[in-house]
Amino acid sequence: MAINLRAIDLNLLVILDALLQEGSVSAAARRIPLSQPATSLALQRLRTLLGDPLLVRSGARMLPTPQAQALREPVARILSEIADTLQPESFAPATSERIFRIHATDHIELSLLPEVLQRLAREAPRARLASYSMDGGTLRSETVRKGETDLVLGYLRDPPEGFHRKTLFQERFVCIARKRHPALRQGLSLEAFVSARHLLASPQGGNFSGPVDEALAKLRRRRFVAASVPRFAVIPGLVASSDLLATLPARIATRREWRNQIDVFELPLAVPGFAVSMLWHARQHQSPAHVWFRKLVAVCAANSADT
Repeated sequence: MAINLRAIDLNLLVILDALLQEGSVSAAARRIPLSQPATSLALQRLRTLLGDPLLVRSGARMLPTPQAQALREPVARILSEIADTLQPESFAPATSERIFRIHATDHIELSLLPEVLQRLAREAPRARLASYSMDGGTLRSETVRKGETDLVLGYLRDPPEGFHRKTLFQERFVCIARKRHPALRQGLSLEAFVSARHLLASPQGGNFSGPVDEALAKLRRRRFVAASVPRFAVIPGLVASSDLLATLPARIATRREWRNQIDVFELPLAVPGFAVSMLWHARQHQSPAHVWFRKLVAVCAANSADT
């Protein structure tokens, strides 16, 4: 006759394991721990459930029946597997082959990802990173909403419900120009700034106005934006080969690979900076792998301060 599994209390398996290991009701009660009357009652329920006496008295001892003897190892194994299944997730960076998935702005890919990749290679050499472009609709995408993306990184306003958020750093703007720009021999004055032709990063594409223009409007001044491009990555190269000026986040403008091609100037007007944050779904908040990755990203952000 098949046993109705829904009628089995998991605690009965724990008590059965103790009885089979100890061969004594009193010793099993101490091991669990449980009162001796409660342990005796559980033994009676097990006998009824399994249709076998399980333990029979022989003098001062209780000996297992053949069925009980056959159950000893399987019951111990089942309880061990249940414990392993319910054990909180662990994470070993050195051996993990996990894929970390992020949505990141162009700014993050340039300023933060190099350090993240270096640390991953050192601390989790078998782990991989998948980076997806982030646009205005990213936070509404299914992968982010369902928590299938580990982190969203960038300038993030109005995060949706169900997400945690941590500010990584405050970013400021600077101006870049090609080396020995003829109009900037005396430095970058406000007059020189508004008289120059400018290049602008427009992530959405096609815009010719941004925070700099809003700041200029407060001074009743305007600049001429000659071109806009969708990604920050191409701007230093375009500036290095032209007389265009560009306003960039400082952590991009001051990267070492461009120092021989461009000069970096403080802006001659006040332009508000912005906070760079990371966002993650609540369902991943307690995951050891996710906690480890968030700490790694935060450390990289702290190390990537502009110089």
